[in-house]
Amino acid sequence: MTKHKLMPRTAVLITGILAAVLLGSALSAAANTGTGALNEPVSSEQTVIYENVEMRRYEGKSGHPYIHDIKTNGTDRGIAGFKQGKLAFDRDGNPLKIDWWSLDTDLEYEYFYLYEDDSSGLAAGGTEDVFGGWSLNLMGNDDTAADISYILYCDKQIMFEDGTVWDNPDFESWLSTYCGKKTDVKVLENYYPYVEKIDFNDAK
Repeated sequence: MTKHKLMPRTAVLITGILAAVLLGSALSAAANTGTGALNEPVSSEQTVIYENVEMRRYEGKSGHPYIHDIKTNGTDRGIAGFKQGKLAFDRDGNPLKIDWWSLDTDLEYEYFYLYEDDSSGLAAGGTEDVFGGWSLNLMGNDDTAADISYILYCDKQIMFEDGTVWDNPDFESWLSTYCGKKTDVKVLENYYPYVEKIDFNDAK
């Protein structure tokens, strides 16, 4: 019968310590080379994102419709102002001419409106989602406002608090693609989030 020699107690202790050290080293190496969130490089991409833009209505019998937008400043600079293009479509994707500035009775109904804001104050990394929005049909004389199902936003220009001005190189293409053009409803439904990639190397 073959007899097995028992390992001395000291040898067992040393073997256990070595195993623990090796295991700890292996786990440490795995953590340093893994793809977990803590080890992922931070994106350096600069963006401004319209998370969503939709039609809403204030409560009450006289509650008028308004456009509510959620906007995120994904850059490392605060936004001081912008020039924002707006377009409206009905549920079938037909473009709508509406009274964009309903307090001005002399303004003609148009497919497109360019709004200029010089007091945005959207901080770097911040998201703006406040109650209310761009009011429509305040005078009650624009029946087309009730037909709006989709609103498209796109910035023509963004002014940053450090004085940098970014002109959107895709704005004219956006305008020619959507302004006054019937658009597939699926395109309208999936328009948001709308991401504008900011290249400060091309900014003024």
